[in-house]
Amino acid sequence: MRPSPRPGSHPAKRKKMENSHKHRTVDEKANLAAPHGTAPNAQKVLSSEQIEDLRRQQNASLLSVLELERQLEAAREKRLADAQGADKERLEILIGEERAAASQRIMDVVGHHEKELKMRMAALNLVG
Repeated sequence: MRPSPRPGSHPAKRKKMENSHKHRTVDEKANLAAPHGTAPNAQKVLSSEQIEDLRRQQNASLLSVLELERQLEAAREKRLADAQGADKERLEILIGEERAAASQRIMDVVGHHEKELKMRMAALNLVG
């Protein structure tokens, strides 16, 4: 008589067990990632708090950049108001370039923040 195979040793069952992690819900994945002794809901709360802290830091950073750009724009407007003739035309071109660069700086900050947030969420297993 042939001995019965060990549980999970059948090739089809082993394959199913190996791939079972692919179909886990976010909650199940969070349970697996939670440190031993940490309740899954507590882990979610900690993760959510970390994400909210990051968002607050990013918002403060963006507000700082926007405030600086607001001050620079006020200075541009004053320079433009003080200029006359050919100087004014040349200054309008220069200020247009400065505004484009300012816009790009703001977009770069936002892009960096989005990338950082996505990476942090992935590290905390909050995205699937």
